[in-house]
Amino acid sequence: MSKVKQGYDAIVKKFTEIESSKKKYAAYFHSILAGICFTSASIFFRKLRHLSSSQILQYRCAQHVIFTVIFMSLNDMKFHYKEMTTNRLLMVRGIIGCTGATLYYISLSHISVSENTVIMQTTPVLTGVLATLILKTKYEYSQLVSALLCIFGVILLAKP
Repeated sequence: MSKVKQGYDAIVKKFTEIESSKKKYAAYFHSILAGICFTSASIFFRKLRHLSSSQILQYRCAQHVIFTVIFMSLNDMKFHYKEMTTNRLLMVRGIIGCTGATLYYISLSHISVSENTVIMQTTPVLTGVLATLILKTKYEYSQLVSALLCIFGVILLAKP
């Protein structure tokens, strides 16, 4: 076993222990860390104004492929599934995700990072609506009120 694999396994083991003992706090930690990462990526995007959004997106996609292949090989994961439905859903998810990332980077070229971040905060609202339409989950009254407040806040802060 290589040293890289041993180090990786030790890190995964430690994270698994923490997550199993403090699931709620681990989820908060991951969410905050993801927010910091996405915000940092947006700020670095603005530092690369001399590159087009498509060039930055291509570099980001290449990094995703490299890290995904490494992650999958370290975890002995399959790349292709026998069920065609799973493969189709993964392809649709990839196309939608790529389209969203492309539109996100194009928008960063035209508006400020802070304004873009405020507008992106409508994602939970859209997720709730789509989950209701596609997955047939119940959209409760409190969620509707929260969604309306979120959209109102975005309109106030984004100054369209």
